[in-house]
Amino acid sequence: MTAIGWLRRRTLARAVRAYLVWIGRAVGWWTIAYLLFWVVVFVTAGLESLPRVDVPPDVPWAAAVGALAAVAFLALFAAGRTPTVVLDRRDLYRLGLAPAAPGDVLGLRLSERRVWRAAVGAAVGGAWSLLAPALFRLDAPWAAPALALLAVAHADLGWLRYAGFRRADAEGRAALAAARWVILAAVVLAAIGAAPGPWGALGLAGALTSPHPGTLLLPAALAAAGLVLVRRSLASRWPPRFAAQSLVLTQLQAMRTLRLLAGVAGMVSGREADAAERERLLATLHDRPGATRPRRSLRPPALDRGPWRALAWRAASALLRRRPLGQLQAVGWSVGAVAAGWAAAPALIGDPRPQGAPGVAQVVGAADPLGAAVVTALGVLGAAWLAARAGAALLGPDLPRGTVPIEAAERTRGRLAVPVVAWLLAAAPAYALAAGLRGAIGVGGTSPDPLLAALALAALLLTVLVALEKYATWAGVAAGAWEATLVAALVATLPSLLLGLFGVAGAALPLQLVLLTLLWWLPV
Repeated sequence: MTAIGWLRRRTLARAVRAYLVWIGRAVGWWTIAYLLFWVVVFVTAGLESLPRVDVPPDVPWAAAVGALAAVAFLALFAAGRTPTVVLDRRDLYRLGLAPAAPGDVLGLRLSERRVWRAAVGAAVGGAWSLLAPALFRLDAPWAAPALALLAVAHADLGWLRYAGFRRADAEGRAALAAARWVILAAVVLAAIGAAPGPWGALGLAGALTSPHPGTLLLPAALAAAGLVLVRRSLASRWPPRFAAQSLVLTQLQAMRTLRLLAGVAGMVSGREADAAERERLLATLHDRPGATRPRRSLRPPALDRGPWRALAWRAASALLRRRPLGQLQAVGWSVGAVAAGWAAAPALIGDPRPQGAPGVAQVVGAADPLGAAVVTALGVLGAAWLAARAGAALLGPDLPRGTVPIEAAERTRGRLAVPVVAWLLAAAPAYALAAGLRGAIGVGGTSPDPLLAALALAALLLTVLVALEKYATWAGVAAGAWEATLVAALVATLPSLLLGLFGVAGAALPLQLVLLTLLWWLPV
């Protein structure tokens, strides 16, 4: 343990000092302090200007929060194939292979992950504590520590799930069983919070709806249980293949960072990494040695049928070669994206304050039209993000620009063929879900003209797809990366947000079509 501390003081402390010096010279600490000052001023002014609206007393806030918490912990049962915390090359070569306890070597990385998760959870909980009294008439002063504890517990349970999933010995089976029981307990406690009446405040996320400090007991107990179990799982030996997977993950991260920086700097040749190498790394990470030599494939098109057909065949073959679970996931994303697009389509052709069933946009719009426009834009943003996630699963393998002599419009046309066909097939089942989603996200209302709604849906989904394909190709990142999906969703939401803020939400559809045309002819 003394040697580990000495090595990290020699490396990490020096790296932190060099980073601080670089920030001081490149940006300037006084500049950062000045910007932070004005951020605090603007946030404070915005919070003070929020109106206090009349929210119906029967809104099931506790049920909604409890259901979200239950889903978040239930998703851990599908995780565990890749490590949530990795070691870089220095730690792998000098510490991961040294005769030291895994807990001592990985302790710093786990602590960093817990601190970041706790900071994000506290920030979200603090924002909820500030906004909930003004917007929803809910007093939740303990939301920040509660969400911080839940985020730490979620991080520890994710690692515990991986540690038990990768080990076949008795200790690994015990860790996996403990992870399952703790996750199941968290799901049950979160489901208690979804119960109606006063039981909602006793759930795992009760601090978001109740001002009682006793709501911190369950999150604290869950975080303590996760911490103890993680330390016990790292007391003796590493999970199998952890070092190999850490090396693969660090290589993938370095590859994506270099491609992104080279793309921003305009160095096309330096940004373009070997796509086949990336596929081999992903196959190694997920224990799929035969992924680079698939057995199933479609009949390739003729050589004189155009390059866009070859790209469409490439994307369709990649979808066919996936495992059945991956194909089912792509179908689910597609149905959800089209259904959310149907629900958000009225926001592009009408008033952002709909006249239908009561929703968030109606409640806020009754007191503040600006707030109604923002809430409506958030609904469109959610639909666009779902479309970006679904499109990322259907665009096929990455194809950075410059590797083949093909025009940008031709490349985009070929890569968008499979998502468009898939979403046309998903339109029928998705239409049945749209009515419920309209009321849920607050952008629905009276039934719009079906032709206009279909045009708005097509414009929104195509804008998301084109923006996603263009940005992923230009930046040199995977289409499923968080920055690519977020940028595509934000770009597609701009017409609804800007025109809604100016009070001319009915002109959002023409602006959406203009934006789609500009993106299509963008030479990227």
